[in-house]
Amino acid sequence: MIYRFFPAMLISMLAAAQPAKAQLTPRQIFYDDGSDKKKTPAAKPAIVNPSKPKPVKKAPPPKPEKPGEENEPVRMKGPPETISQPPYPTIQAMPMALRYSILKILPSDESMEVDATTSFHTGDRIQVLVEGNQTGYLYIFSQGASGTWRPLFPSAEVENGDNRIRPHKPVILPGESEYIKFAGKPGMEKLFILLSRNPDEDIDKLIYQQTTKSRTMIAGAPIKGSAVDKLRVQARDLVIESVKEKTAASAKPKAGSPERMSESAVYVTTKDVSLSAKVFAEINLKHE
Repeated sequence: MIYRFFPAMLISMLAAAQPAKAQLTPRQIFYDDGSDKKKTPAAKPAIVNPSKPKPVKKAPPPKPEKPGEENEPVRMKGPPETISQPPYPTIQAMPMALRYSILKILPSDESMEVDATTSFHTGDRIQVLVEGNQTGYLYIFSQGASGTWRPLFPSAEVENGDNRIRPHKPVILPGESEYIKFAGKPGMEKLFILLSRNPDEDIDKLIYQQTTKSRTMIAGAPIKGSAVDKLRVQARDLVIESVKEKTAASAKPKAGSPERMSESAVYVTTKDVSLSAKVFAEINLKHE
């Protein structure tokens, strides 16, 4: 019996024969700096033999066809000489990931991370901590009982409304020395967190007043639910991990990241490594 293998079938068979790679969890991706990934080394320059070259015997110049006529310069035929350059080093894209947690302010004014599903009571004070694993653009909206979304970040009070964040630099809302205090009637307040590799032009048009030279925040700019729904669709292939544990010595984050004695946080990452990659998270703050 004769078997015919088509290229696509052969490729799928070879891929299936490869050993499966261990997949990183969202938390591991968040702290992964890519140092363990193999990179294609740049080509090494050719080694030139330092030995003394042998003298080359020069051919005599051609004789003129007529007496007294000057010789024309000799022109060599063939393609011009090209100089090869080493290839650029390979740049490997890393998945985007964000981490968020709820910080409850204790009577001693110290803070501790609590479960994002915690029910809060009148008088409780909290902060929201958001952090990205790479440079990106952060947007945070809140939705009250009216159903309208309004921006919490970027804020005119923070970096003059600049929402570009650096890797592993936490953003604390509403501010490092401020907090959200539960008061009034019990209810539910929703937060929408978006981390984008590039600025979102549609959202920027809603929250910024832009000129040719500068841009300023529009105070209390309302955001329609349809705009938030569009962001949910654009952020695809999300993977979410909720961590509620005391950090063991073997599970501490890598050097350069904060060490936490205990942790209660949510990590979100995406399989999309394109320039348009986005990740989002939603928080429901329950006031009972």
